[in-house]
Formats: sequence, structure tokens, C-alpha cells
Amino acid sequence: MRIGMSAAYRACLMIGALLPATAWADVKCYNIIDGIKTDQPSVALIPSMSPPSFSPLVPVGTVLIRQDLLSTGKTFTLHCDGSIRNTQYTREGVQGQYNTWPTNVAGIGVRIQFTGSGGGVGQWWPYRNDSMNVITGEYNGNRKLLVEFVKTGPISAGGALVGEIGAGRARDNSFKFMSFQVAGGGITITPRVPTCKVREKTLTVPLGDIAAYKVLPTVGSTSEAKPFKIVLDCDGGEEGSITKTYMTLTDVNNNANLSDTLTLSPTETSAKGLGVQVLNGTKPVSFGPDSSVTGNPGQFYTGTTQNGVLEIPLSARYVRTGIMNSGTVNARASFTMNYQ
Repeated sequence: MRIGMSAAYRACLMIGALLPATAWADVKCYNIIDGIKTDQPSVALIPSMSPPSFSPLVPVGTVLIRQDLLSTGKTFTLHCDGSIRNTQYTREGVQGQYNTWPTNVAGIGVRIQFTGSGGGVGQWWPYRNDSMNVITGEYNGNRKLLVEFVKTGPISAGGALVGEIGAGRARDNSFKFMSFQVAGGGITITPRVPTCKVREKTLTVPLGDIAAYKVLPTVGSTSEAKPFKIVLDCDGGEEGSITKTYMTLTDVNNNANLSDTLTLSPTETSAKGLGVQVLNGTKPVSFGPDSSVTGNPGQFYTGTTQNGVLEIPLSARYVRTGIMNSGTVNARASFTMNYQ
């Protein structure tokens, strides 16, 4: 009996927004972009960038990244029946301390203001203009912005700010007329925390021979679990920094398997009526998609580490699933790490 396991490392933190469809009969505002009437916002693009890394151990309230940016967009017309009333530049979510909104990177908030010339210069968003008693107004997507990332709590991982980072809204926030979006790979956020590599990319876990009907008399019966461990070598973090590690196990023979029993490898298995479970402690692990996204189905916590060695203890066992035939059993799983 063997279980081959290979490591894959990917990280993807996304911040975005979805704009619900709106029936034209309900629209009181619209944009005219390139002469075309639309209920969609005009997009102003902000270039992607990779600011320098920073210490995660600075005091809460410290500005970690300060970046002057220039958005590029079109000149367009905003129209609202009766009156635009007001405009507001803001960001999705609930604003917290230090004029920041949370990001998908725990312990880091973002705040935005206009610089250069034009309305709202020097004021942290949300910036609101209530002197808009007009039906139409002309807007330009070329604006200078200051974006700051601020420490708001413990930091144990990095990520990237992608997609929409803010928006302009009209008529009491009822219509999004402009969307500020980061192009390409986004703005990377790189705290100096430990990063980890798997020591052995393939592990074999022998479960041994068993007298099947004696050890597994009924469906759901399990054999004795055999222990094994995955070892990670972690380094690169500032002294005293930490990172939280999470793992997803994926069924190599059936990537869509979300149960707690591995599918047997068809070309390496002659026995029938049983499967293999992997245990974290005493609990069978549920398998999930091959993804490192935070919150991935089946993802489980595997420990917090500083620079050094992190050992992840697991075990594996047989489980009876139906009428059994004797023979050999093989199953395969891959694992993907996530850092938070």
C-alpha cells in the first residue's frame, strides 16, 4: 500500500467586486462613454506594482506602504434624471480604524485619497460632494491618487490587492459611475514572514497486509491508522515573525472528490470494497480541489511557525466501503499549502 503525495505552492488573494444587473426601468442614472449610453461604470486603471517588503513587527498604525499612483481612464458624462444630487468616492466594505478598509491580508488595511488637482484632494475616502444639483456632469478617469497600506493587527502572510480598489458613486450611492481597478497582477503586499518548502515531495505510507473480513467486518469499519508526517523547512522571515499554515489534500484519481475517502488508483489496485482515509489527529480529512485559495473546501489548519522546521503529523488507514475482494490497494493524494 502506498500513497504518493506531491506538494504544490500557489498563493492568490483577491479583492474584487460584483456589480448586480439592473433593469433599465429602474435606472435613474447612466453614463455616456464614447457616445454610448450605459449603466456600467467607466473604468480607471491603476498600474500593477511590487513595493518593497516590510517588517510585520512594527506597531499597529504604522504606514507599511505609501504609493503615489496615476489612474488612466476616459472622459465621460454622468447623467441622472432630476439631479445627480451628490457623489461619493469610497470602497466596498466597512471602514475601520486609521481611515482604512480591510484587505484580504489579515492585519493590513488600505486607505485612499486624491492628490494633485480636482475635488477631494487631501481627504481620505470616503469623500462626498453634496453640491451636485445638476442633471449631467463631465468626469475624467485620469486622476492622481495616494494609496497607503496600514498595519491594523497581527500580520502573518502576504498577498496582492487586485481588481477594484475603489469607486465613484452618485445619487446617494445608488449608481456606480466610476470604478478604479488595479491592472495585471495587482499591488503585491510582502511582509517579511517565513516561507516554507516541503522537504520530501513524495511520501509512501505502507498500510500493510490485513485479514480484510476480520479487521473490516462491516461497511464503515476501519483498520489501525499508520502515522506519517509532512516536513516543511521555513525561512526568510524577520526574527520573531510567524506564518500560519493550512493544507488541502486532493484526491489525485478524482479531483472532484469532497468526501473523506480516497478513490483507489484503478491501474494499481485489484482489491474492491474498501478505500483509504487520511486523518488529522483522530478526524478523517475531507478532500478538496487542488487550490491554495484561503477557505478552499477541505482546507485545514496545520500549525503556526517561525523560521525553522514545521512537522505536520498525519496518519492513514483502510475503510470498508462495500463487498470486498482480496488484492492490492493503492491510492494517491496531493497537497497544497496556504499561508494566512
